[in-house]
Amino acid sequence: ELRSIIDNAAPVDYLPKAALELAIREQCESEVYSMPFFAYTDEESEEADTLKADLKSYLQQMKSEFIRGESDVDSDAVWEEYLATVKEIGVDRILAIEQAAYDRYASNLE
Repeated sequence: ELRSIIDNAAPVDYLPKAALELAIREQCESEVYSMPFFAYTDEESEEADTLKADLKSYLQQMKSEFIRGESDVDSDAVWEEYLATVKEIGVDRILAIEQAAYDRYASNLE
């Protein structure tokens, strides 16, 4: 039955998984809460993957340094450098890509 709902749904610009999610929500008697499935452009996906890999690597490195005491987590200077590096890596760009994908998803719900 879900397959027929998806097949008969109006065309959408997001992934088939999102259409499936909407069909499940329509068929459930109680509300279903889950994270939406976002669709990214090829450029967004490639850029986000690179930025996220760089950010993950840096965060893992700093976590280890904080745990081992190599970087003083209580130092304002160290913390400010940590935040500056996270911004330099591109956390704001990652957020912009995620926001664009969310906006596309949300516009298809209306």
